[in-house]
Amino acid sequence: MAQTAVQQIKVGIDLFPAQDDFVSDSHTFASFIGGVGSGKTQAGAVKSLIYIGEHPGSVGIVTAPTFQMLRDATVIKCQEVFPLELQADFNKSEMRMMLRNGSELWFRSTEEPEHLRGPSIAFFWMDEAALSTGEAFLILQGRIRQEGFPHQGWVTTTPKGFNWIYTRFVAQVNPDYKLFQCSARDNPYLPKDYIKHLEESYRAEFALQEIEGRFVVTGGNCCFDAEVLKVWLSEARKPTEVRQGLIFIFKKPVVARHYVGFADVAEGVGGDESALVVFDWQTGEQVAEVSGNIAPDDFSLLIVNLAKEYNNAYLGVESNAVGQAVVLKVKELGYRQYEQAGKLGWRTTASSKGLMIAKLDEVIRKGIIRLVSSKAMEQCLSFVRDEKGKMGAAAGSHDDLVIACAGAVMMMEQPQSGKYELKAIEYARFRR
Repeated sequence: MAQTAVQQIKVGIDLFPAQDDFVSDSHTFASFIGGVGSGKTQAGAVKSLIYIGEHPGSVGIVTAPTFQMLRDATVIKCQEVFPLELQADFNKSEMRMMLRNGSELWFRSTEEPEHLRGPSIAFFWMDEAALSTGEAFLILQGRIRQEGFPHQGWVTTTPKGFNWIYTRFVAQVNPDYKLFQCSARDNPYLPKDYIKHLEESYRAEFALQEIEGRFVVTGGNCCFDAEVLKVWLSEARKPTEVRQGLIFIFKKPVVARHYVGFADVAEGVGGDESALVVFDWQTGEQVAEVSGNIAPDDFSLLIVNLAKEYNNAYLGVESNAVGQAVVLKVKELGYRQYEQAGKLGWRTTASSKGLMIAKLDEVIRKGIIRLVSSKAMEQCLSFVRDEKGKMGAAAGSHDDLVIACAGAVMMMEQPQSGKYELKAIEYARFRR
């Protein structure tokens, strides 16, 4: 039973143990991970009410992945949980709830994370956070700076593969983060046959995700060694430098080292991003990454400049569709790039893609390369082969960095990439 008093308004709300533990938690960042019907949104709304009740005048942002989900679920739940005596006004055009103790809740979708930037807030709550991007979480983190209040952020969600939620709250140990996880079965307030009907509809891994709230790969089998990737993910590095929010430097270039890179150019479908990954050819270690929505001309200049910085790295560019424009621009800029039979650019076909993914799997398993970017590893963990043998990103995930990594591995095999005879050496320093 959670209780709070706001200007002498007393509220009693029944919570089951997992919800109560989450609502009462005081960690800077907390997550309530559960299956559908596990009371996640209820817990998030009650935690918001408790915070506002204890901190009059505070401002918080509440998010959902889309405006429709925000309007149809998250806002309605807050209006149900917050007593009418506390609600002063709700401005629909601004999606802002004003409370009688001077506090405010701003409701926003995370469809355009950049729109979350702005004034200071005391706390945030991301509902169904796994469907939002990690970028949205980082932007909200930067906004919790309202003076005079404890700064907190919490997320409620059903898992969606091994994405940024897993990285932040499970894989990496951080005393400021706390994970609460429960099954839909733990919710005693569900209709009698609710779980039974879910079990009839869901099978295998999807049931573990949607009912039990477990982190699993759904939509097929992971194309790579998931256990190796999970170990690497627990040791993921933060970039030593971030430029323009697009370029991530993990290790500076070393004199006389050989580097290779591969660019996957976004086609603008389903929120995909243009991506470049750079590897140290001698050690197999990832040293840099580019990822974002970037116009082809800007992307061309960006990757050429970064390749030059890394000792004139040997560069491959996927030439499919819009990638051809980048191939031609790189040529115009006078930079050397991969070519085969007189044709510039790497052409990804059904057969070449199969070879690329198989090779990437091999070098991951053998420890010949080492990924250090959490985003790249998250995408690899969500890259699956379905029952028909088709490979691609699981629903809600992307594969831009997967293709960039796989392409870079193919570039490492090219005689032009470095001292080719050294490729006979199998680097074992990253084996587990």
